[in-house]
Amino acid sequence: MKHVKHTRLRRPDFGFFHRCEWAILGTNCSDIQFLSTQLSRALTPAKVAYVDASHTSGSEADTSPFHTIYTQHKTYLELKIPPIAELVHDRIAYLESVDLVFINGNHFEGKSQILILDPEKESSLKKRLHRLTDVQMIIKKHPDYWPDFLSKSLSNSNPIPQLDWADFSSINRVFKQLYSAKIPPVYGLVLAGGRSTRMGFDKGKISIQGKDARIRLYEMLEAKTDKTFLSIRQDQKDELQGYPVLTDRFVGLGPFGAILTAFQAYPDAAWLVLATDLMGLSSSAIQLLIHERNPAAVATAFLNVETGFPDPLATIWEPKAQERLMSFLRQGYSCPRKVLINSDVHLLEPQSDKWLTNYNTPEDLSGLNL
Repeated sequence: MKHVKHTRLRRPDFGFFHRCEWAILGTNCSDIQFLSTQLSRALTPAKVAYVDASHTSGSEADTSPFHTIYTQHKTYLELKIPPIAELVHDRIAYLESVDLVFINGNHFEGKSQILILDPEKESSLKKRLHRLTDVQMIIKKHPDYWPDFLSKSLSNSNPIPQLDWADFSSINRVFKQLYSAKIPPVYGLVLAGGRSTRMGFDKGKISIQGKDARIRLYEMLEAKTDKTFLSIRQDQKDELQGYPVLTDRFVGLGPFGAILTAFQAYPDAAWLVLATDLMGLSSSAIQLLIHERNPAAVATAFLNVETGFPDPLATIWEPKAQERLMSFLRQGYSCPRKVLINSDVHLLEPQSDKWLTNYNTPEDLSGLNL
């Protein structure tokens, strides 16, 4: 048996800069930035970054004190890094909070590409054919121009949309479809690993309409999400055989650790997290969260009217939330509500007082229709 030195973890599906990235190449740098700007405006409220190399030259570039330049424009963020590429994880750290990245493909590679066919830049394109690994859109500056050498470099098995440079309405429409296809799927997570100290027995085993509370929530989530799991302790595995489970890896951190465990298992999914003690929650609440989800936010959550704060345990956490959670943990905080309060969160008002009611003690159960 081969010795494994390090624990094998599931890695996020990052490209060169981000999970969701397109390199634009085939024309001059100013038109690449122009196209990136136009597409960014059409994608509001998504947060967009533009990655480019410095175009300064000579003594100005040599004397610049800046290693990286990060600029906030009206519709996008711009990141300029040195021509010599940094380590991939260093690049990604700058851009974890944005939703997608456009890359100047004349200078850097990207996981997917938008190819602009410009006869004036044919020789430049020939030098970069090795970067055409996943062309998802072709934009023609001249309708009849198609270089003979190009077809052999296009590896896509599906037809690639071909659009005219002047037809920005169609370009925006097609790109929105490409971007929508990359929005992370929603997985479900029922938090069933608590000790139920105040209740005196496992809350997840309380029978509601003939089903364990945790199984009732699991089945409601399973009907609405791509995959669903029960978050449990190691000693609960035997009693939940037959159900997909995630066993806590961040022990002693409660719901905070359960959410991080879920992201470690499937880092490219958004997680709809529900606490077992939300026994008055209905499937319509889950449907509302999914329907009103804002993938551009860190999370989509219900506002708890009584506390005035977002409820972290009836929430869709986007993949970008993983780094946000880890950042708070590094600062000594393990409260998911504190993360939401201090983050960009899309808030919804619950349609029923029962949705966010926590049932923690035997007395609480007296008002619950079991």
